[in-house]
Amino acid sequence: MGDRGSGAPPAPPQVPQATFVVRWVSARTVREAVLRGEVLAGRMKEEDAEKQAALPVEVYQVMILGQDMKPFQGADEKSLLERTYLLTKKTKQKIAAVGVEFKRGPDGKTALAVAFAFPRKTVSGEETIASDEKNVEFYCSVAGANIRASFDIAKMDDAKGRDL
Repeated sequence: MGDRGSGAPPAPPQVPQATFVVRWVSARTVREAVLRGEVLAGRMKEEDAEKQAALPVEVYQVMILGQDMKPFQGADEKSLLERTYLLTKKTKQKIAAVGVEFKRGPDGKTALAVAFAFPRKTVSGEETIASDEKNVEFYCSVAGANIRASFDIAKMDDAKGRDL
């Protein structure tokens, strides 16, 4: 008689996991915090930080960072732009990324973070994310990694209003 084993089902294949942080970095609160950090570190004068914080932001910007950014190592801008978008929950509007910027390590090759830009306005001048929108999903597919994050934009307000 042959060996029938333990009768236990085979173990599922191991799927590599990576943890990413996805931040909405164009928000006024985030930009001001980053600029304040630059001032405290002595890399920027306070008056320059205030001027930069006051500049209008023409795009929404979402950044991905993590300990293991291997999926982004060989990625090119074109393929990332084709596979990255925002999706509004209420209207199901898909907002394609229009720009991508890599933050690289000292070697100039290692990806530390990737920032994506999305238009704030349509070609006709309308807001891409309506004022009554409550939730936006972020999607990015790269080298077999599918990254998704949900932003509850109804809660993204500061003293000046919606903070996107």
